[in-house]
Amino acid sequence: MTVYKTLQGYKIKYLSSDPSNFKEGEIWYNSTAQKIKVAAEVTAWAAGENMTTAREGIGGLGIQTAAVAAGGETSTAVATTEEYDGTDWTSGGNLNTGRRILGGAGTLTAGLVFSGFPASTNTEEYDGTSWTDGGTLNTGRYGARGSGVQTAALAMGGGPGVKDNAESYNGSAWTAETAMNTARVTGMGAGATANATLITGGYTQSPPTTSTGNTESWNGSSWTEVANLNSARYDGAGDGTSTAAIIFGGSITPGPGRTVNTEVWDGSSWAETANMATARNLSGCGITTAAVGFGGSTPPISNLTEEFSQAAAVRSVDVS
Repeated sequence: MTVYKTLQGYKIKYLSSDPSNFKEGEIWYNSTAQKIKVAAEVTAWAAGENMTTAREGIGGLGIQTAAVAAGGETSTAVATTEEYDGTDWTSGGNLNTGRRILGGAGTLTAGLVFSGFPASTNTEEYDGTSWTDGGTLNTGRYGARGSGVQTAALAMGGGPGVKDNAESYNGSAWTAETAMNTARVTGMGAGATANATLITGGYTQSPPTTSTGNTESWNGSSWTEVANLNSARYDGAGDGTSTAAIIFGGSITPGPGRTVNTEVWDGSSWAETANMATARNLSGCGITTAAVGFGGSTPPISNLTEEFSQAAAVRSVDVS
């Protein structure tokens, strides 16, 4: 104890049991266990319930405990919607237009999907029960990625070819915005609103497909280049905010193909964290401490669900 105080400048708590409301980084001495304890950050992926319908190219949106998986493809494009409550998948309302490789944004009860193959301008809004057609995109595309909420969303990039187009949605109509610095398809987006967004990854040439780690932030008027991903990839999943984002999975070309890699963004740099169990391209949603990934292809087409968590957990310190 004396040595710790000398080194760190303060005493550690002397407790008979571990506190119930500990915080990450907190340290104490448990007199009953006769051990020094610390609340360390623990990050991990765990298996969730499989989706009812295996598919890829899904429009994903929401949070870990209220997620939406809309559209995608089995052998053909589907209109199927499933909802995840953190434990079970249940059927939701079908899309009006079945499609694949579409973008998503918003929440379970105020969601948005747009674009889709082949080069669609279609937008649909979700209220937790049914889908309603919304305003059409100015530029038809597939593989666009989204961020924000139903009434303040951003659509970024897409194909055919490789597009740098960005459009914002106000709940009824799309407006063309300043083009991104890097054109891309199937990147990963994150952002709380249309005016505070992050886009990363994607592929920048087609053919041949070449994955990128390029990251840009959008403030509502201009795009700014920021730190690149540690692992360039496309067709992974991403969500969070422009200052606290998470991306996971995807494909790397040329190179090893599907990846299990997960990275988190703190507003200035990307850091690698716990890997997924199964390498695949996929869809997903969530925040940096609680995300969910679903569907995709390993190959073959997958119905797997994985949940990501980051929390403080008590660990004993070995001082021998």
